[in-house]
Amino acid sequence: MKLDIQSWIRIARRLGKHILEPSDIDTDSEIKIWRETYKSSEKVMKDLNDPHFFAQKAVLKEEINKRHTWEDFIVWRRQRDRNRRLQLLRYAAVVLIVMASVPVIWFLVDKPVEFPVVVQSGIEAGGKKAFLKLDNGNEIFLDKQLLLKEEDGIVIRNTQIGEVSYQDEGSIPLDSVIRYNTLFIPRGGEYQITLADGTKVWMNSDSKLIFPVRFPGNKREVILEGEAYFEVAHDTTRPFYVKACGIDIRATGTAFNVMAYGNEPECKVTLVEGGVNIEKNEFLISQLTPRIQFCIDLKTQEYKTCEVDLRVSIAWKDGIFFFEQESFRSIIAKLSRWYDITIVCNTPDLYDYRFSGEIRKYENVLKVLDMLKLTNEITYSLQADRSIMIYKVND
Repeated sequence: MKLDIQSWIRIARRLGKHILEPSDIDTDSEIKIWRETYKSSEKVMKDLNDPHFFAQKAVLKEEINKRHTWEDFIVWRRQRDRNRRLQLLRYAAVVLIVMASVPVIWFLVDKPVEFPVVVQSGIEAGGKKAFLKLDNGNEIFLDKQLLLKEEDGIVIRNTQIGEVSYQDEGSIPLDSVIRYNTLFIPRGGEYQITLADGTKVWMNSDSKLIFPVRFPGNKREVILEGEAYFEVAHDTTRPFYVKACGIDIRATGTAFNVMAYGNEPECKVTLVEGGVNIEKNEFLISQLTPRIQFCIDLKTQEYKTCEVDLRVSIAWKDGIFFFEQESFRSIIAKLSRWYDITIVCNTPDLYDYRFSGEIRKYENVLKVLDMLKLTNEITYSLQADRSIMIYKVND
């Protein structure tokens, strides 16, 4: 027996009533037919009897509440997963209608203290933003296509996909003066640059790279503040140096990530492939092999190396937040830079909590926080000034 949409709605409402006012649900003939006809009904019943199920579906419920009609829900659901079958839509319909028709169902969960959301989000994820400072002091905001030819044969191109490149199409005069440009990535931004030697650099938010427009001499050298991922063009005759946080990272042709924010407790160098030497005051202090991370404490100058999951260090360049037992302090710093917002914990010990998870960084910041909220450890409220206050559950 096939059920029409009105039957699905009636069943959902009766299930919701049963959750609030327990009764012998098997005496309901329509629910009995549903359970006998659809195998998915057993999963629905199991989920509805699991209090934590509702907490886990909180994010989904908020998204559905934004859609005002059943037709809108169907369109959204198809866009979200075109390969889902209608059976899954029916399952979702029952669960979501129950949740919508029973607002007080949240009392079934270990109820956290409720803190009102002051305003709607309006906080967008970061994007392709950068500006370039030339050696003559001119600044160029990289928001459109650009083709700039310098007198000494350097060609600067900016595309509309977030990448600026330097190409050396001239000869290097013997008395050539090294000219430096600076690429600034603001909070809420990211960008990619290809240097004159072919080295590719992915720049994260709130970062700065100082580099020569061409690399004369027997070495290549750039200065980094912030975070960047390097794919160094191979050249054994001219090693590539990244100067950051008082150390020199030496490579000839390799891939590695450098996290060197001045307001972070540590500077980290993570090797993806090839090999790099870490030097300090011209002395070799560490040699890295793939999957090894070098960390130096910016206060004590003590350093260590350890093997790591590369996704933790480099997922950001591929549009992913990947946390693996990461401190909430570190997570907040990353979110603050990417969304250009202020996040504050009202309980200091929250900063030391550790979380694991993975989510696309182009999502709304509230989705990221909702993912963390599902741990039942934290909740939050969005303030009128666009800052976010984090609270400890049951604090």
